Amino acid sequence: MGDSKEGAVLDRVDISGIPTPSEQIEFLQKIERLLSEGQFVASYKFALLRALADLSVELGDDSGHALPIPITAIAEEFVELYWRQVRPIYEQGQILRQNTGQQAKIVQIVSRCISRYCGNLSQFQKNYEDWNRTILEVAQVIRLMPLWRLQVVGRRSDEFLYQHSESNESIILKGGVAFCFRRFYSMIRNMVEGSWINFIRSLNLYKLGESLDLPEFLFGSVRAPLSALQPGLLEIQNGLCFYCSHPIRQDSAIDHFIPWSSYPSDLGHNLVLADARCNSKKGNLLPAEAHLEKWLIRTHSFQGNLEDLFLEVNFPFEYPLSVAITRWAYAQTDETNGVTWNLEDERELLTGQWRSLLGPEVTKNTTNQ
Repeated sequence: MGDSKEGAVLDRVDISGIPTPSEQIEFLQKIERLLSEGQFVASYKFALLRALADLSVELGDDSGHALPIPITAIAEEFVELYWRQVRPIYEQGQILRQNTGQQAKIVQIVSRCISRYCGNLSQFQKNYEDWNRTILEVAQVIRLMPLWRLQVVGRRSDEFLYQHSESNESIILKGGVAFCFRRFYSMIRNMVEGSWINFIRSLNLYKLGESLDLPEFLFGSVRAPLSALQPGLLEIQNGLCFYCSHPIRQDSAIDHFIPWSSYPSDLGHNLVLADARCNSKKGNLLPAEAHLEKWLIRTHSFQGNLEDLFLEVNFPFEYPLSVAITRWAYAQTDETNGVTWNLEDERELLTGQWRSLLGPEVTKNTTNQ
């Protein structure tokens, strides 16, 4: 931590547990200050903030405790974030600049991997030797560059997220930090992505045409491969809409059970087949607890079928991670008294049944495998 009172606020939550409302507001102010006043010569700091927020959801809990995060886990998040952004933006094969000087090192690494695997991230992840070698290479760049520069504003360091350490293996998010990342995940993600978009736009004005939807290109869901799952999901669901159980005709849609807007993840278990009406009515709302129970029953009953399907079409999946994200989403909605969607225009508050359905929260302190 810095020597200032301001830099020491979140240290207190190691004793008291969950941050107070004023400490939570101060945390958001510090994030906003990093984004507005921090020095950015590459997009690494944006990626690092986004990775820490994602990993707080995936590995953390709402206890307010400190959270160890392996640097290799951060590296995996970097590769997945940049994988979408490093695709050529036009037929000429140009990629977006992510650095004020030479193209960023991690962008170069990811670009080579995209060429080797023809843009198929799932196939790359299955080549464990190549994937692990690449993750170690990216992790080394993260150690040397953004990890110890993220919390510098001007010439002053305010280590409110994590302290500098001699460890080359992990960082430890301070008490209260993972809690705040989880509680304000959507807000922080929007702040980071908005700043990242503006940074990319400023570096690539001459490349960007009017036809390119930059936010969608950088952060949208990779929708194209979803269609490959449709026949298999239709068979598993006996030709019925996951939500209303009516026969699906030609107006089916692959739906993110936990909405993409809540947590942007294309993991196989999170996907269900719905008719167009239910998909439209649900929108960006969390499904009601009755649908959560149905999702868990489907996943347990057809675990082998689902994983065979995901493997067949090279689609990423990790059931424990999907459950962790689902538990987080319901906890946040419950905490804020948010409504869920049942059918048609029905809205419901959570009753707490989701806790018994999803079981106790378990903190993961290792990278996703």
